[in-house]
Amino acid sequence: MSTSQRIFEGRFGRLVLADGSAAGEEHTYPQPLILLKVDGAECGVTVGGERHTLNRDDVLLVNPQLPVRHEGSAAGGGSRLIEFHPSLEWLRQVFPAVFGDASETFSREIGRAHV
Repeated sequence: MSTSQRIFEGRFGRLVLADGSAAGEEHTYPQPLILLKVDGAECGVTVGGERHTLNRDDVLLVNPQLPVRHEGSAAGGGSRLIEFHPSLEWLRQVFPAVFGDASETFSREIGRAHV
């Protein structure tokens, strides 16, 4: 999706600090994806054919198997993202009320929360 700068893996899944400045290839993932923009210019992300603009106030929740493509920064400046690929087993243990029924999805196809 974007260029990885650092990757942390553990029981929780995978946490990636990524450079989101340039457009990337489309990917699908077997687990949910949580995207946060942490630094730099606003950047675009297309999920399931729907384009979203991420700024520091947004969290984008993406269900498994939806195609995700990073569109890069509109202003051409640098942009850094946190991509969290949580383990489904970890989600079931930590959030049983949401994922306890073997659910692998968020309640809507795409969730957007302003923090």
